[in-house]
Amino acid sequence: MAITIENLELARFFLAISLLLVSAHVSGYLFTKLRMPKVVGEIFGGLLLGPTLFGYFFPELYNRIFLAEGKLLAIVYWLGLVLLMFTSGFELQRKFDKSDKKTILWLVIGSTIFPLLFGWLATSFFDLSKLIGTASNILALKLIIVVSIAITSIPVLSKIFIDLNIIKTRFAKIVLSTATFHDVVLWVFVAAATALASGASVSIVTVSVHVIISLALFAIALVLAPRLIKFVDNLRLNLIPKNYEAGFIIFILLVFVVVASYFDVNVVFGAFLAGIVVGFIRNPKFQ
Repeated sequence: MAITIENLELARFFLAISLLLVSAHVSGYLFTKLRMPKVVGEIFGGLLLGPTLFGYFFPELYNRIFLAEGKLLAIVYWLGLVLLMFTSGFELQRKFDKSDKKTILWLVIGSTIFPLLFGWLATSFFDLSKLIGTASNILALKLIIVVSIAITSIPVLSKIFIDLNIIKTRFAKIVLSTATFHDVVLWVFVAAATALASGASVSIVTVSVHVIISLALFAIALVLAPRLIKFVDNLRLNLIPKNYEAGFIIFILLVFVVVASYFDVNVVFGAFLAGIVVGFIRNPKFQ
């Protein structure tokens, strides 16, 4: 069955995109004048047009502009997020010395254990009965609250580093690498909470498989891909025809995103790894 989009739907979609772009850029510009990260202003711009303000004071107009084309806007949102994470992975430094690895290890431990413990204890001081959903699983709700307290926003961090032009520094490399490992752990908690809410059983095997798949994708990006690229370079084969470099880059991005999605790994993580892989290609035409 063919899917058709009427002119009114297209008009609403493009109007929503235009308003979001204007609000984000104007707010970002004003926040940079206040010596604050541009991304904070862009988030504030979205807040102005979201249900918190615009939707609260003008609910009918908000529904007509933004909610009517929610799925189309969601696609644009995910596309932008995937491209942002791909850029962040591409710009990230890829060489780690022993001191970096040790620093990252301790940061992962500290940024994971303490927030998780604090979040779990914090749930004991509040009445969660009003927040529980239709699944009525209190353990799943507690896990989501714990994750929301401990989670790290890699896209926001990446955008801040890009705006400040420090994405290629050792500091950015350590912070983003720590956040990546940290979020891999937290996505296991999200997977467990989702399984509990859906009535499925959570086993050690299921959790272990999720962790192994995430680490395997990370290993492919950091270990296997560089060696494969080096092997192809040594063969001196022109496997990528001229003027098709952009298509090849997009192909790598789509492969990682699809594979990550297929194995229930966050697609943002897949896009980040795809950027790292493309960054290993030393040919100037990719830089």
